[in-house]
Amino acid sequence: MCRVCDSARVTLRHILWNCRTQPAEAAQGTLPSHITEAMNAKDYSAQIQAVQQAKAALARQRPEKRNPTWEA
Repeated sequence: MCRVCDSARVTLRHILWNCRTQPAEAAQGTLPSHITEAMNAKDYSAQIQAVQQAKAALARQRPEKRNPTWEA
């Protein structure tokens, strides 16, 4: 289950969309055009930006770290 919208199955295509503000696009199963264009770009900085966006999207799906409570 997507940790951002809490209503959809997590897929690469879903998490690369902003599913809170673009739920219809996230449900389509297509990659955002700017990601597709960056993947095919000859410009290295565009490729790096797409990778950074993907890493940020993956980070939003990680479970929150909880600090253990130690009781005596």
